[in-house]
Amino acid sequence: MSLVEAGLIDLDAPIITYLPEFSVLPSPTGGNYRNITARMLLSHTAGLPMFNTGTGNMSSVGYHDEAFLNDYLITVATERMIAEEGTQVFYSNVGMELLGVLVARTAGYDNQFEGFVNYTHAFLFEPLGLNLTSYVMTDEIRAHMSGKYFNPILRRDWDDLELYNGLSPGSMYTNASEMAVLMHTILRDIKFDDGIFLRQEIFNQMFDFDSATRYQLGQNNVYFGLGFFQRTSRSGLLMIGHSGMGAGHRTEMLIHPESGIGVFVSVNADSGGMIPTILTEEILVSAVNEKIGAE
Repeated sequence: MSLVEAGLIDLDAPIITYLPEFSVLPSPTGGNYRNITARMLLSHTAGLPMFNTGTGNMSSVGYHDEAFLNDYLITVATERMIAEEGTQVFYSNVGMELLGVLVARTAGYDNQFEGFVNYTHAFLFEPLGLNLTSYVMTDEIRAHMSGKYFNPILRRDWDDLELYNGLSPGSMYTNASEMAVLMHTILRDIKFDDGIFLRQEIFNQMFDFDSATRYQLGQNNVYFGLGFFQRTSRSGLLMIGHSGMGAGHRTEMLIHPESGIGVFVSVNADSGGMIPTILTEEILVSAVNEKIGAE
């Protein structure tokens, strides 16, 4: 969105405008990659699959393999769309990978891996003082990192120092206190029109759930804005946020803008399953009830 504000990206322009090499195969029922836009990628309506099926070192041990992201447009060309673009919601890490490439390229970097890392540090982490938050593992982060616990029945060949080389779909290392800073920043912009990083009209587009695309998750309706979702708690509380998962970790971030309360929960076990999702909601609902007496 900062690149949108700078006039370098049009959310509704086809991403081939910025990434002319981009292509994917059509789905059996249709679809044309030439029509896929950044807005579709952010709202998971681009008709792309959830995971990469092509080759490439998506994960590595001991060091980051920059080639995965730098060669991503070659890798993704073998993927096949699963629906016509702009018609349905299909949560897609592939789309998030493409957004990472888009950020690096439109920000002027030839090396897409380094570009995404540098841009996120310069325009998000460093201004907020998030010194232990990064998309790449560093010695300082490793020294503070919790261990990973695996269910021996479910465990695959994952090393405790597995590194995710795709970056943008979910390799951000952080901690609860720095996530609190991020949530506080989001809440300030929502509640007080501070415009800390973005003009308000740009910022508000991320949380425009009135025109967002809905999909069914269990018995709940979930609405995707641009990078964030909105769902309703079992008690009827409207919440915004996002969840995350990786090898040995599960997380959930939920925010209730009206009360100014946000909750982040992380567990370091792959068997944690839905614990962060359930626990985060229960804590948020309880805190909101205590503060404003919501039912």
